[in-house]
Amino acid sequence: MQARLKTFLINPSLYKAMSSEIQQWERDAEIIKYLGEFPDIPLTVIGRDKEHCISLGKDAGYPEWELRHFEEKWQELISEQANLSVRSNLVFARKSSHAIYLDRPDLVIESIIQLDQAESDCRG
Repeated sequence: MQARLKTFLINPSLYKAMSSEIQQWERDAEIIKYLGEFPDIPLTVIGRDKEHCISLGKDAGYPEWELRHFEEKWQELISEQANLSVRSNLVFARKSSHAIYLDRPDLVIESIIQLDQAESDCRG
């Protein structure tokens, strides 16, 4: 696992993608503002497991204080997303990293089924 993480972290493509995202933040924010209010729809926000990610980071050699600070901010941002709709559900996926779809596909599938059910209930 540590070798895969190291390979990922030294890949120039990662930093190229990050740079592109940062360069587009202001433009993306303007586009999002233009879209108007978030619709009143069922919404499920899935966040990663803070303690699991801290453990993975410690195993990779990162300082725990830094990991805790980062993960607390990340959970704060995820929690804010759940405020987009009054019909939202916030779930933290136990034993999951950033790649929730790989770590917990069961939870992703369950969430999609629940969203579909909620939307069907709304349509009557």
